[in-house]
Amino acid sequence: MRSVKFVGREEKAVNPYLLREVRFPDGERLPLLVCRASGLPIESATYWVTSDLRGLNKQATTLRHDLENLMVAFLWADARGLDLPDAIKAPAFLTLSQMNDLDGFCRRPVSALVAEVQEKRAPSARSRGKPLARNQVRSRMYSIHRFLMHVSADHLSGLTPNTPEHATYRDARAEGLERWGARYKALDASRSTSAREGLSAAEAERLKEVIRPDSPDNPWLPEVRRRNGLVVLLLWATGIRRGELLALEASDFTPKPNGAKLRILRRPDNPRDRRARQPAVKTLGRDITVHDGLATLLQEYILEDRRKLPGARKHPFLFVSSADGAPLSLSGVNKLFRVLQAVDGLPGDLSPHVLRHTWNDDFSAQSDLANPHRTDVERIQEERNRAYLMGWSMKSTMPGLYSRRWIRETANQHLLKQQAAIEIAPAKDGEGEHV
Repeated sequence: MRSVKFVGREEKAVNPYLLREVRFPDGERLPLLVCRASGLPIESATYWVTSDLRGLNKQATTLRHDLENLMVAFLWADARGLDLPDAIKAPAFLTLSQMNDLDGFCRRPVSALVAEVQEKRAPSARSRGKPLARNQVRSRMYSIHRFLMHVSADHLSGLTPNTPEHATYRDARAEGLERWGARYKALDASRSTSAREGLSAAEAERLKEVIRPDSPDNPWLPEVRRRNGLVVLLLWATGIRRGELLALEASDFTPKPNGAKLRILRRPDNPRDRRARQPAVKTLGRDITVHDGLATLLQEYILEDRRKLPGARKHPFLFVSSADGAPLSLSGVNKLFRVLQAVDGLPGDLSPHVLRHTWNDDFSAQSDLANPHRTDVERIQEERNRAYLMGWSMKSTMPGLYSRRWIRETANQHLLKQQAAIEIAPAKDGEGEHV
């Protein structure tokens, strides 16, 4: 029977899958992909998470993201009348036509996929939905690749070695995984000309003006203007991630004259965090120096705004809801930025991640200003400093992705100087030869 939810006169298809989270006594959270009809976890997905991903010490938010991506593959299998694990274990692995079809599913919004599953027919051009961003498609395909590897490796290990069955599946698996891997690697954000960038100079100036509590263009309610402005400033000035900001505890801030510190700490599955979706420090922890002006704003928020809310005394987290003092949620920060996105002069995709890109642009510009003739050794140290402050490993390739605007503008400045050196001048009327 078709599962639908009535909204006015229209039928809205209901996703046959959902994510639920198990919480253990020690605070660990384990997300599970669940069949809505039975309420039971999907066996193959649960085995993948517990036996493969969980052992890599991944945060619960990362596991949840992987399962959200994997859901697309299960929706594809449902739409085609397949059992996904059985299809992966077929002697031919996944055929080329199946991979092409799954590739198409990865590029569409979940709502359109669910509608196709419910209708049991190919979608019209109108119902396909808006194509997803390149990085989101790549993320889906990468998670699915990990799942394909896991299920197929488990199946291959159960086949008798040195038999035709083993050899056939081994070769088909190797070719299929290589083919699928090539697809998601081709979607590397560094190869895209439309990847996310930091704010332009005009947008940055506009944002500074808008977030002032006394600005006539400040879009937030008066009671949250100081907190919201501080959230934006902290993300922008330090380059920390949204989850890192929300995971901050009040004790992580140490106010010292000419040297206040903000400590970014990994607290996996923090038992004191009761939020439904737990924010987390994604990569490496670090200590960040905070400028006196920003430190003063932080201290004022803690002593004047946060302290007034009784609910804030029940937990250690720095940023809280203005309504009841509960820890500020991921959705709360998202709402804060959605309001900003509607302000004239600000980009429609303004987000904490855009501010992280902006921080990297600012870091590069400051480095150029401080030492425009630095040596190769000094440049290597500069990138190590950037990696530390961003929470990346010293071998990370992320710096280039987060400095796209600065790299493009700097490269074009050099190009203009190079062209000017050639002394190109327009020809006067009547000069030159006819060809």
